[in-house]
Amino acid sequence: MSDSLYIVICLIGVFISTILLFREKAFNSADIRLKSFFTLLLGTFAFCINDTFWGLASAGFFKPTQLYVIIFSYLFHFCASSFSLIWFRYTILYISSKKNTNMLLLLVPFFIQLILIFMNFWYKNIFTVDSNGFYLVGPHRRYLFFLQFFYFFCAFIRASYLFIIEKDGYKRKRFMVVIVSSMVPLVMGVVLLFFPFVPCYTIGYMCSVLIIYVFNSTSDHARQLLQLNQEANLKKISDYETQLSEVLAGQNAVYFEMLKRQTNGIVAIDMDDSVVFINDAAARMFGFEDAKHFDGNALTFYEQAETEGKSRILEEIKRLKGSGGSTSFETSVTHADGKKIYMLADIQIVTLQNGEKIGISNYTDITSYKKLEKELVYLSETDDLTKINNRRSGEQKAELLLLNGKDGMFCIIDVDKFKIINDKYGHSAGDKVLIAIAECMKTAFRDRDIIMRLGGDEFSVYAVGVKTEEVVNACVNRFFTEISRINIPEIGDHKVSVSAGAVLCSSKSGMMLSDYYKAADFALYKSKKTPGNRLEFYKFEELD
Repeated sequence: MSDSLYIVICLIGVFISTILLFREKAFNSADIRLKSFFTLLLGTFAFCINDTFWGLASAGFFKPTQLYVIIFSYLFHFCASSFSLIWFRYTILYISSKKNTNMLLLLVPFFIQLILIFMNFWYKNIFTVDSNGFYLVGPHRRYLFFLQFFYFFCAFIRASYLFIIEKDGYKRKRFMVVIVSSMVPLVMGVVLLFFPFVPCYTIGYMCSVLIIYVFNSTSDHARQLLQLNQEANLKKISDYETQLSEVLAGQNAVYFEMLKRQTNGIVAIDMDDSVVFINDAAARMFGFEDAKHFDGNALTFYEQAETEGKSRILEEIKRLKGSGGSTSFETSVTHADGKKIYMLADIQIVTLQNGEKIGISNYTDITSYKKLEKELVYLSETDDLTKINNRRSGEQKAELLLLNGKDGMFCIIDVDKFKIINDKYGHSAGDKVLIAIAECMKTAFRDRDIIMRLGGDEFSVYAVGVKTEEVVNACVNRFFTEISRINIPEIGDHKVSVSAGAVLCSSKSGMMLSDYYKAADFALYKSKKTPGNRLEFYKFEELD
């Protein structure tokens, strides 16, 4: 190729990339894909400028010194390595629309290239420049090219795989764009091996960005996204009618006002997870002041949601994007101030008149219902007087622990001569004694242990993980110590004491909690024969 044609091609690359740079900069978009494409154009521009230097030097417009050739040689290889990294990052975003990618896969080949370039200062492994300013190829330069081609090859393979499995027509077109635009640099790299004096990289890079630009400019879907990104005040109330008419195919202002004023949260997203409509109620549910202050996309909702089985729900939503339909689930969000909002989410995929699909999400605030539900559960499980588990709740929890392999100790506790306390000091004093005993149980036993009032003056505890008689004695003696500290003015000098019967429970024995209850009750019967903070331990050889 003639030196003049080499220069012309490079200058055309500079000219085209400059026009595209100014054109993309004018959008000033928050869309990460548009920002990434702008970075790709910037890398192309830098590479074309560098390649133009080589063309001008080869044509004899100026005679560069050895130092200038060395500097521009390093710039050339750095630009080529950087462009391949930028290209790969852009294709990942272009395919998946995700903010995060595999940084290890993204950066390792690039760092290896930098190390090879850096090593060239000492070992001349990539290139050397003689005293006349001639560039000489080093033995390891081909490895540098292979690492650059690795990025294009990975993008080609990934896009090809997604093209095969994808059913959506628009996404298949996008994957085909990546396939074609990845093949161009690969092909031009092969051409460079046979025609080293042709600006193959410049041609390949420019063809790639032009293919993407032409597709983005001519695609109806992409044109709609760009138009939405150009709206300076997308979230302002004065622009809602225009926004909704673009997304929902011309719905009139009456329907728009109805959606805007809904107490339920309404969110509309496209199939690339961009939010195209959100009302104030939805924005507030997810911790924003109102719709104007919302900043994010559909991933913002999924990431903030505290949902059981979140991965399963995300898979279900992904399936709905392809096949349509609806789903519903309960979720919650905790705001920065600690306030927790519970919501019922209903998501439906609908097809607009222009054939595009859109996801409509309806969020209903069910916080008050959840609070009432928790209160009802608490009331149904809690003893009114002592505020610990009632018999039904406590035994169910202990039975569940035993069935799940959580061995432990079951102990029944009875207040000594409680009838005397009631008869002598009154039922009010008796109630205070029962409350005090419950507090002693809370102090002596652990939070994970199940303490309960069986009824009247009887209590019990299932202590998880207690497996020996020595530990049983230590636990119950700690409880007896707390009992001895009870001081209730209404009963004067009367000392409160209890009797206890305990048994060790094993999940492998095949016995139910009711069997252990009978054993502990038998031990309690023996303990009450000599009252006064006394424990009897049941061993199964005692069976009658």
